[in-house]
Amino acid sequence: MAAALPFCTLSILHALGAGSPYLLCATLLALMSVAVAVLGPKTDAIRLEGI
Repeated sequence: MAAALPFCTLSILHALGAGSPYLLCATLLALMSVAVAVLGPKTDAIRLEGI
């Protein structure tokens, strides 16, 4: 996915303008944050050594 992102970004930049790649990157970062929050280990009040 990361290797293909520059090629996708260039085609989106050409078709939609300069703001769209930034919106795409922000969307991907938000999706990754949600995925880590949902699928990651629950660490509320747990010491790092206990994980």
